[in-house]
Amino acid sequence: MNQTAMTGIVVCGGKSSRMGTDKSMLRYYDEPQRYHIAKLLQPFCTDVYISLNNNQEEVHEYKIIRDNATFDNLGPMTGLLSAYDALPDKNFLFIGCDYPLLTAEELSLFVQSINQTTKASAFFNKAENLYEPLLAYYPSGFGQELKDYFLQGNNSLQKLLFRSAAERYIPMNKDAFRSVDNQVDFEEVMAIIRK
Repeated sequence: MNQTAMTGIVVCGGKSSRMGTDKSMLRYYDEPQRYHIAKLLQPFCTDVYISLNNNQEEVHEYKIIRDNATFDNLGPMTGLLSAYDALPDKNFLFIGCDYPLLTAEELSLFVQSINQTTKASAFFNKAENLYEPLLAYYPSGFGQELKDYFLQGNNSLQKLLFRSAAERYIPMNKDAFRSVDNQVDFEEVMAIIRK
């Protein structure tokens, strides 16, 4: 899929309760992770937005989407529902700030795997038999299905991806979907990066 078809969303709105600090502001490279991911998305997208909860500091370098209170406390669904609410006609390359080992090469391979008829597509962890909802592509048409699912009282984006038979992208490097959720994870990933 070409970049004119996608809007990048850097998902930063989690509570970071296990980490104890805003994960999107952690520095694995030369700048906070939210900006590192935004720069990874830029070659593949016409626009890039930073998705924030209502307690996070402003971002001046990028457009932002604030979490809509209607969808509060739904995990990844909060950011995605808020994005569709703000930009209903866009196709989203939806990437969480939790994945410091995601590379431009891996992201490029994922984008190349997406076609115009894709309903939704996400990185898939074969070992865990799980989708990675924060490493995904969601087309504009998926927004109504997501809202209907939410209105039925559901809040698991993982289950919706299974129900929708979303395409599965198996990454070349399994470290691409290694999530950093606490200080131990952070130190282990930093050791990998330093090597």
